[in-house]
Amino acid sequence: MIETSRLAINRPACPVAPEIPIFIAVFLTLPQAPFTKRMYFHARKANSCFLRYYRIFRNIFFFPSMRVGQGACCMKYRLVVFDFDGTLADTEAGILRALELAARDLGLPGIDWPTVKRGIGLPLQKTLETALGLDSDKAAEAVPLYRRYYDEVAYGETRLFPEVKETLEMLQYRGLLLAVASSKGKPALLAMMRHLGIFDCFSFVAGEQDVECKKPAPDMVNLALGALGVEPHHCLVVGDTVYDIEMGQRAAADTCAVTWGNNSGDELRSLNPTFVVDSFTEIVSLLNEA
Repeated sequence: MIETSRLAINRPACPVAPEIPIFIAVFLTLPQAPFTKRMYFHARKANSCFLRYYRIFRNIFFFPSMRVGQGACCMKYRLVVFDFDGTLADTEAGILRALELAARDLGLPGIDWPTVKRGIGLPLQKTLETALGLDSDKAAEAVPLYRRYYDEVAYGETRLFPEVKETLEMLQYRGLLLAVASSKGKPALLAMMRHLGIFDCFSFVAGEQDVECKKPAPDMVNLALGALGVEPHHCLVVGDTVYDIEMGQRAAADTCAVTWGNNSGDELRSLNPTFVVDSFTEIVSLLNEA
């Protein structure tokens, strides 16, 4: 079953945060009562809320074209579907370390990172075939081994790319629907999104187990389109590999290639994506210009 974080499309653009009254109540009681652990907990929640809205208003200041009043209804795109590895998050170190540990246990020689990169974006078994030089049967046996090591090392090694969280919050604030379509296993994908603090930005999340035909097949994008009621011409697919671009094109959506991930700009341009960007914040500009 596909997990959707927020399917209420017509939610308020800027809801009143319940933490704010708590924050005020906590500090009004300071002169009369000791600062208890419970009060400290609520104060931290309020501070987190404040920081989130600070980022939103900071982005409004730096990106005037994203101010309220120029909402998603006035834009070409209603839905943006993102790849995860190499697009939203820098997962390179965690993937490499997990592959090294799996190769060691299988008695294989060291791995070659350029070879590994050619397989990233494909389903995990195909990635292991490419990265470790295994046949399909051996790669299938290596999948649980890799996943075990990835779960052990990934959380300390994975980071969002610069300005990703702030930009996602800005796009969500504008009323755009956001989705993830990843070749990652669904449990690991959801856990990592929560760990990185971006899960609540998305209305739809699809992982490897959610479709029969994997990337570069269009099934994940089609699944998001159907679940969220969006036509392909109102959808933009954003990714760092040729598999992401082909997936979007086969779904009849527009595509945006990002150059900071696993494929080079030349490799990505060979597929003639609709857009090519060199930084995450450029996505804001192209959405406004489209």
